[in-house]
Formats: sequence, structure tokens, C-alpha cells
Amino acid sequence: METHVNRLVREEEVDRLLPVVEEFYAHFGFAWDTTTKRRLLVEFLQRPELGRLWVAVSGERIVGYALVPYYFGLEFDGVVGLLDEFFISPAARGQGAGARLLKEVMSGLPQEGITKLRLEVDGKHPEAARLYERLGFVWDGRETWSKAI
Repeated sequence: METHVNRLVREEEVDRLLPVVEEFYAHFGFAWDTTTKRRLLVEFLQRPELGRLWVAVSGERIVGYALVPYYFGLEFDGVVGLLDEFFISPAARGQGAGARLLKEVMSGLPQEGITKLRLEVDGKHPEAARLYERLGFVWDGRETWSKAI
């Protein structure tokens, strides 16, 4: 079945989205708490100034998603999108779903005033880097560091 992309996720779809988000977290070995993640997704959707959430849908099933929070970057001349979470379920990979989803994200962001999209690439996933390169992303020579505060 061909995958198509929905631009906006509605709050009532969160429970359909959660299994795919949990799959992403398991894939990367991130800690998972359903109650917390559900609450955070609902908050994100209720506050559009925080960013946008796209999903890839095959039939009635959500098979992937792209979470793009916004932040202000003086260096980038304004508000920037961060492709913070991007995932296509393994069963839906290799059919162009990821490229179509990312192209939809890139075409939707300028309508929101976003002219720069940044992302992280885990070195253990070179196939993701190849997809991003094919779509025109370039490594900017930086590393991402984090600290809980």
C-alpha cells in the first residue's frame, strides 16, 4: 500500500502515534515512559509555537513521523527547525516513505517562516546520513552535546 503524508497530527491521533514513537525509542535504546511521552506529545500539539509534527501513514496505520521543534538562532537569521525525531518503521522502509516525509517537512516549514532545518545523525546509522545527503543536507562540522539541568 502506498504511503502518504499527513502534515498535521491532531491531538486525538496521539494514541495511534505512540507505538511508532515507542519503536523509535527502542531502536535507539532511549528510556520510555508512555504516560510522560503521551503528555508531552499532547502539550506539543496544543502549542503550535513550539513546532510541528508530521506523520507518514499507510492505509490507516501510522508508519513514521517527524517531530520538528522550533528555536531562535541569531546565527541562522531567525527561527530554525530542528528535525529532532525522524523515524520510519522498519516494515515501511525501502519504499521511499522517509524521503517523501522529509520532503513534505521541508516544503511545509517555509510556510511557517522557517528557512533553515537542522538535524542530528547518529554515526551508527549511515543509511540515515545517505538519505539526508541525497536530500541536500550537509554536515556543518559540529557535534551535539547535552547536559540535564
